[in-house]
Amino acid sequence: MILLRDNARAVAAVVAAMGLFVVNDAFLKMASASLPVSESVALRGAFASLSLLGVLAARGELATLQSTATPIIGLRGVIEFSGAFVFISALPFNSLANLTAIQQIVPLLMTAFAALVLREHVSLARASAVLIGFAGALMIAQPDASGFSLGSLAAFYCAFAVCGRDLLARRIGVRVTSLALAFATAFIVFVSTLIYAAVTRATWAAPSPAALLQCACAGLLVGLAHVAIAVAMRGGEVRAVAPFYYSQTLFGLIFSFLFFNDVPNALALFGMALIAAAGIYVVTAREKAAA
Repeated sequence: MILLRDNARAVAAVVAAMGLFVVNDAFLKMASASLPVSESVALRGAFASLSLLGVLAARGELATLQSTATPIIGLRGVIEFSGAFVFISALPFNSLANLTAIQQIVPLLMTAFAALVLREHVSLARASAVLIGFAGALMIAQPDASGFSLGSLAAFYCAFAVCGRDLLARRIGVRVTSLALAFATAFIVFVSTLIYAAVTRATWAAPSPAALLQCACAGLLVGLAHVAIAVAMRGGEVRAVAPFYYSQTLFGLIFSFLFFNDVPNALALFGMALIAAAGIYVVTAREKAAA
């Protein structure tokens, strides 16, 4: 009964995180139209770090940050930086809905990892459903004779980065709170971006008030998303949480239309529907098995 309650809380957290990540991406897509990628990522990281630091201070939990100085948290932050930077670099040239939907191979990767490494039981029905979801992702990517576009490859890379980031959260001790972990991740992304900009001698521009506001909104949202994803991945079973990553496809489709008036083509829409159907089937199969 306790496990069921924990899984329900984790599922709610991961759905919230998916929505927050997508809206954050929408704001970053807007900001990247006038700012270099490294600058928009750095500004977002600064706002995310400051907002989370403020919450930690208000809760009297600044001392908990000492527990985040570990190699595994550093590695998680660097993985997040690499995935975020690649994804945001692709945003100006691709539909938000398509890029977001392609990343839905994350449940496939997590389910495979859960079975092969964590030794969690994964039924044939669940494995088949996530494979169907992967087929849907290929329909969205729509590779031609020359292969995948750079945007599609970026989305696939981000899926691996997200999988690594979220599974590493399960290896972090309970003495590190989800809020402290979220701050550490945001701050490492911020510092990594500054280092990248310095090494590549990136030229930054003075941000307009609109771009600054967009980065601030993105920072607040991504900070909340990192808290939610930490709660989800540390509080529930991978096999229960993973299918709900598919909700990001729906969020991507909705906000891509609302913010940018982008509508995917028929094949991409069918692929998204296939991904959604696979996720629903996984949940239904699990409930029947539990009955």
